[in-house]
Amino acid sequence: MSIKEYKVFFAKTTHGRGGSPIAAGLQEAVEQHGQNLPIVNLSNEKFQMRDLERVGRVWKGCFAKLRDDAPHVVAANDEERELELDDGERIIEKCLFLYRESSNIIVWQVNRNAGGLSRAQEYLAHVLDAYVSLPLVMNESELERILAGHVYQLDFAYARPASLAAQPAQWNQGAFDMMNSIDAAHAKFTLRASRGGWLAEAAKQMVRQLIPTQGVEKLRVKMTDESDPIELFMAPLKDAIRVELLGRYPAPNRVYEELEAAFGRQRDNIPNLN
Repeated sequence: MSIKEYKVFFAKTTHGRGGSPIAAGLQEAVEQHGQNLPIVNLSNEKFQMRDLERVGRVWKGCFAKLRDDAPHVVAANDEERELELDDGERIIEKCLFLYRESSNIIVWQVNRNAGGLSRAQEYLAHVLDAYVSLPLVMNESELERILAGHVYQLDFAYARPASLAAQPAQWNQGAFDMMNSIDAAHAKFTLRASRGGWLAEAAKQMVRQLIPTQGVEKLRVKMTDESDPIELFMAPLKDAIRVELLGRYPAPNRVYEELEAAFGRQRDNIPNLN
């Protein structure tokens, strides 16, 4: 019996200009396409959301990367051979997830080979033809510990996704308008207090607004002019599950059970949970 451990991340969902949860969009997509949504090419890689099923107010699903190329394997006798694929067949790399409508939380089995939440976000924006954001739930206790002190400097980069061309920036409308007016897709910002001073308390609220904003990259703070920068994207809320493998992958039902258990363990650490 082979046991494998997977990390688990948690994410909120935002859909459309009004910033509503993604439940209605998922339902419309399933009604239009069935349980397996369309295959989408993203950066020359093919992705698909599959096996979508709604049980009560909880969705089960699979996010997959589909590969046309056939990998090689090494047999027990140490000889290498190529896996043969028939026309139209693809190798699939996948991860499973739960989406809980009542709390608007995705519980995500991490499998880097299948693509992460950022790819799923791009995929859904394409399929639903609307703005979609799946920001990670951060470790609030760690964030609050960092922000308990004064903030001397705030650094971040912002890459405006094409799918957000008409979506107002949550962190600073003026800066967004400036970028938009000159068709800029990427900008870097440094906000620094005078030497020996600190940024206003409003800077901490800005940090909290920046964390879930799609397109924000490399968010860092410095507490003094001489301290090392602290990466604020390094502490997402996470858990881990252990499941028995059946061949290359575990049984889906066991993964869903473990994802539900992970949500139960972390629910008190998820802010604004309904």
